[in-house]
Amino acid sequence: MVCERFLGVPPHWNLWLHLFKVEMSSRNEGGEKRPLWAGGCTLQLHQSRSHLYIQSNMPSSNQGWQNGWFYLPE
Repeated sequence: MVCERFLGVPPHWNLWLHLFKVEMSSRNEGGEKRPLWAGGCTLQLHQSRSHLYIQSNMPSSNQGWQNGWFYLPE
């Protein structure tokens, strides 16, 4: 979306890799990180490159997210 709508260029994988990183949900087991069987991943903007991305005010906490979203328990 950023490439096509904001920059007006086709999506570019190298630009995405330059700006973002993905961290898999994991746990520390015996001093070694192991992936969780049921988990996910986090998409993050590289801190050192945040000035290159669209400026926006992001929340510093997700406290109270339930007020704006809902989920269906099993």
